[in-house]
Amino acid sequence: MALAFWGIWLGYNAFNKKGEWELGSLHGYVYVYINKGSNDNTEYEEPYRLQADGEDVDAITKLWRF
Repeated sequence: MALAFWGIWLGYNAFNKKGEWELGSLHGYVYVYINKGSNDNTEYEEPYRLQADGEDVDAITKLWRF
């Protein structure tokens, strides 16, 4: 399993002086890659977006709502 983290984008002027996000909406979809092979000889199936309750899991949108 691999996860990516972008961190806080201070260098990109993503937040204004009030700490509000300025660059529009973000989405962090979770993709599943199934390895049909082995660790030494990988053979991945076509990736798909992880879903819950019939909707794509959007990690950024869910985490941002606190």
